[in-house]
Amino acid sequence: MKTKKNIKSIAALFLCVILMLTAGCAKGTEKEQAAGTTSGKALAEMNDIPADGIITKEQFQSVAGKEQKVQFKGRTEDGITYVWTYDCAKIQNPEDQNLKIDFTQENLEEIKKQANDANDALQMTMHGKGVICVPTLEVTLPQSWESNAAYLVKEQDGKLAKMSDVTVTNDKESTTLVMTVTSLDGDCYVIGGVTEEQNKGADAANQSSKKKDGKEQNQETQEESENGTDSADADVSENAADENGENPAEENNNAGQDAENDKKENGQKADAKDPGGDAADQEDTASASNTCTISISCATILDNMDHLKSSKAEFVPSDGWILAPTEVEFTEGESVHDVLQRVCKEAGIQMESSFTPAYNSAYVEGINNLYEFDCGELSGWMFSVNGWYPNYGCSKYTVNAGDEICWVYTCDLGKDVGDNSMY
Repeated sequence: MKTKKNIKSIAALFLCVILMLTAGCAKGTEKEQAAGTTSGKALAEMNDIPADGIITKEQFQSVAGKEQKVQFKGRTEDGITYVWTYDCAKIQNPEDQNLKIDFTQENLEEIKKQANDANDALQMTMHGKGVICVPTLEVTLPQSWESNAAYLVKEQDGKLAKMSDVTVTNDKESTTLVMTVTSLDGDCYVIGGVTEEQNKGADAANQSSKKKDGKEQNQETQEESENGTDSADADVSENAADENGENPAEENNNAGQDAENDKKENGQKADAKDPGGDAADQEDTASASNTCTISISCATILDNMDHLKSSKAEFVPSDGWILAPTEVEFTEGESVHDVLQRVCKEAGIQMESSFTPAYNSAYVEGINNLYEFDCGELSGWMFSVNGWYPNYGCSKYTVNAGDEICWVYTCDLGKDVGDNSMY
């Protein structure tokens, strides 16, 4: 009997162990599934930023290259809300993005002083690294700023370097700041001030008042004339206007004639109804809008001449500019690589590139006979567009009107040229 009892006890104990192990495995599986679901959760049009701030590579892969935008919203305990907007069509190489931001408006007097005594300042501390495309950030503060214009800046070598312009919208109880962001690492600042734009409303009101006063004065003069007032006063007034050159009717007529003459000098017909002239104007405008700015610099080599191969010294300009910033036209759909190739060919600048299957893009090996590794093992060519160093190749970046393309030679894997996109 004891033996049977012992066997039953052992069997019961064994069954309990199995149940415990099974339950543990089930819980583990649930956790793994939950984690997998979080990291691979499909993105909606608007998404909450998680506690750790990280939107995963897998999540971005689900929307990369699509003609849509996704947004990520966060909120701080003190009532600041912020929204990131990503253009999915511009995402080519998805990576994790940490979108959490810590804000403070306290103890920023030194920053304000550096920014020419700025009226307002906001510190934003980010916890990521580079961006997979240039997102737009909208920050809403629960109080109103004095400023009506601002910049996004970052400290570099003890100075404030501008990252982008900031649009400021104020109402009685809040301020909204909208900007583009090219890096998710460390501290950056929004510094605000007051521009003349803020006084335009008062100026317009005053001007309107002056016009109204002038109109009333003219009416009074006319009434005085009708009542038999001596016309000598009116003659003096007109003569004074002539002597000062302030005859508004004559000025308007001259301005109109000048405009007509300008059109004729430029080969345009003065008749606004001329359909041919209008079409030509539209074509010129469309053509002019397809322009970008491109530059090529190897200035970093000037600070590293001791590392440069002696045979390459003759190819380094004394000021570092191989091509100073130049505005050029481009055809819609062209890439940064296309523009560089054409510009170098037209300017007689040597340039060599090759296709790299690993990145499915062209790789620029050398410009002006300066190649990768010519100035150290971390040296080579990089490019930025509007201050951002893309995390994909130059032949995959499609140029847009107004883009500022900068080709720079780095001697320290991008750190010496402001590249903070490395993962």
